[in-house]
Amino acid sequence: MCEFCTQHGEGEKWYLTMENYSKDLLDQNKRREYAAEFLNGFDKRVPKSIKQLDKIRRTPLMKLAKPVLTHAQKQDHYGQVVPMEDVEKIFDMVEGAVRLPCVCRRVTTGNMNARYCYGLTMDKQLMDSLDDSFSLETLSKDEALDSIRKLDKEGLVHSVWTFKTPFIGGLCNCDQECMAYRITHRAKIIR
Repeated sequence: MCEFCTQHGEGEKWYLTMENYSKDLLDQNKRREYAAEFLNGFDKRVPKSIKQLDKIRRTPLMKLAKPVLTHAQKQDHYGQVVPMEDVEKIFDMVEGAVRLPCVCRRVTTGNMNARYCYGLTMDKQLMDSLDDSFSLETLSKDEALDSIRKLDKEGLVHSVWTFKTPFIGGLCNCDQECMAYRITHRAKIIR
């Protein structure tokens, strides 16, 4: 059984635990502010961080840095791949979604309007705190699922993401342009 299932899912799939999507959880620990800062500053912060990580990756320090970086990610912004059948179960627990441009693709491709990401449990306060460039689209449950099913047919990989674990605030549909893919599989920086 996975560590997150034990800690945040009562022994079941942690990302299928309703509490992890709750507004009550969003209200705690300044999660709204964290999510807004994370999204608004991603395209400025990440390229610098990647350059720094790349320098460390080529040194013996990486052996020491990897577990520290992984631990930090698990605390703040961590993701897990989920199958399409579980995406459908997730949408049984949420009211709808807010589609927004993928912050990863902003960095990796320069595409400011690649709409592959879905905010879950985003309220007006959080939506209003995001930069206008996100041009958010509010979707019903059915609209969101229909669009994700199309992405599934294109071969994209679905993943849920925390904003201060265990709160799950996003569902992404990733390919090799995803920063998580690049950091975990290509560069092997975080496990």
